[in-house]
Amino acid sequence: MLGHKKRPRKRRDGNTHLRRLTQAYLTSVTQLQPLGVRTAYDKVDGVYYLVQQLILKHQSVTSGLFPRYSKNREIGFVKDSIYCALACWTCSLAYK
Repeated sequence: MLGHKKRPRKRRDGNTHLRRLTQAYLTSVTQLQPLGVRTAYDKVDGVYYLVQQLILKHQSVTSGLFPRYSKNREIGFVKDSIYCALACWTCSLAYK
């Protein structure tokens, strides 16, 4: 192995690793936000759009409950449904 030198490792700051881990969770939310939010009414519409895409989309049609995990839509949990209902209720209060 003549002529091969080891390259020095680049030192990364601690935040780079954390950003890579959390980027997968943050990209979906940033993609759901509408572009060009200007007024307070538009901001509330943006929050409603997020609530609709992240919460209301997974509500059970028959029981009205929300699942703990989005893949299992057959089983609804009351505790999680209360938190989801509070998010929807606060969004409706923002329109008033």
